[in-house]
Amino acid sequence: MEQNIYIVGAHSRAQTLGTYLTKLYPDIRIAAYLYDNEEPNRRETGGVPVLCFDETTKLCRDWPVYLGTRGVYHSRLTEKLRRMGMKQIIPVTPELDCELRNQFLEAYFAERGREYLKLNASGDFACIYVARSVFDRPLQKKYQLSGYQKEIQVGAALTDQRICELTDDIGEQISDRNRQFCELTALYWIWKNARQEIVGLEHYRRHFLLEESWLFNMKGREIDVVLPTPLYVAPNIAKNYRDRHAASDWDFMMDYMKKIYPDDYAQARDLPPDRILFKLQKHFELTDEEAEAYYRRFALNE
Repeated sequence: MEQNIYIVGAHSRAQTLGTYLTKLYPDIRIAAYLYDNEEPNRRETGGVPVLCFDETTKLCRDWPVYLGTRGVYHSRLTEKLRRMGMKQIIPVTPELDCELRNQFLEAYFAERGREYLKLNASGDFACIYVARSVFDRPLQKKYQLSGYQKEIQVGAALTDQRICELTDDIGEQISDRNRQFCELTALYWIWKNARQEIVGLEHYRRHFLLEESWLFNMKGREIDVVLPTPLYVAPNIAKNYRDRHAASDWDFMMDYMKKIYPDDYAQARDLPPDRILFKLQKHFELTDEEAEAYYRRFALNE
């Protein structure tokens, strides 16, 4: 039996949610993407209408409404939809997003005859560096570092303020280029100065959720690289980036890749629109051997 739903949100976050839901639950039909702000939006996306709504808009009150927006808007939207008489309002929390994403990935890889394996991961002979900056916004809830995590202040050469014991302006470093390279100055510092067998890099607001056996599993299974959960980017990575950022930046990157890495350029140019992407987002773990290969592959021009 067909189940009609609404999704509040019209950009990539909501579109990705729509992809998850319709893939996992074939009976679901998205009746409309809804928005209530003044941002420009298309009239439809993927054949689904995109509607601006207010409290006078006639919606079917029995149809579930998924909140596919940033969490900071959920309370306001929930109150508004309740006043409109909507009976089922489902905020897509980080926990629900993670659950849907993993279910989607299991189905995605299964269709291609592959198994989607997740690493249950912790340990002593590794260090995951957590990039911090004097410009960081305060966290709503204090994050408790684990024993294998260590904060590193990036861009330390550009300020006298110190927020971490470890800074990226000691040893061989490019700390003074932080305005251009952001967390990559921490990555460079790790390359030239870290001595652990396994290293990683996280953003101060994005962390791996690792179990106590992560290092044992990584070494015992001969795993070289740990990445975040893959992300489906709607409608594809090129269009998503060009819509949300300066399109000329994407063109510059592709032109540069064509000159320097022609093989990678051909793969990037021909990337299928439905390809799942492992987005680093300042987020990875590597063995020392793989780390060295990664650093040399993507080393900054000095």
